[in-house]
Amino acid sequence: GRLTGMRRFALQFFIFGFAAAVLSASGALAQSQMVVDYFDAVDGGDSAAAARFGDKLLSATPDETDLSAAAHYSLLLEIGRERESRDDLRGAEAAYVRALAFGERSFGETDIRLREALIALGALKMKEGDIAAAEAALLHSLYIAEAELGSSNPSLREELDLLGQLEIPPSEDKSGPDGGDRAGSYRVREAQLAQLAQLQRSEVVTLG
Repeated sequence: GRLTGMRRFALQFFIFGFAAAVLSASGALAQSQMVVDYFDAVDGGDSAAAARFGDKLLSATPDETDLSAAAHYSLLLEIGRERESRDDLRGAEAAYVRALAFGERSFGETDIRLREALIALGALKMKEGDIAAAEAALLHSLYIAEAELGSSNPSLREELDLLGQLEIPPSEDKSGPDGGDRAGSYRVREAQLAQLAQLQRSEVVTLG
């Protein structure tokens, strides 16, 4: 049958190894009434109640949600995604910004987990047509990923793909490494990483 929002949320953390922080001995989500009320509203299709309970969760602490810092961070992101799915872009942005601020305080300003919030925020700003803010968020995420994973890691394609879609006006200054076409340079680099990923897969198959 269809997974409820609470079960999807719990399953997500089970998969990523956070079950101990999120699940009780019986396998149910830790019993914070705010969390229960929020997911009940989402599963019941009550957008007004979901917005109301979501607002409470955005201002709540991990102690109040009975979640670990990692689980609380992902809950904030989940609220943003749910709001974005209803085209509530302003509400989604508030959730992503809150998730990012919480993640920076909890994990540090260069923690790889911040990528999720930054990519979500960057993609949202693209929808809103705020090219400068989208590029800033995605470049911030790319910087964190490069520092942690290296500049040749194929997973960087996620940021580069979005950056390449930005409608950035060409610069009159053609002397830089991007030749005045930043979006084009992002697309070129994404294509290079795609080729690298394909080569790595071919090598694995050959070795196998």
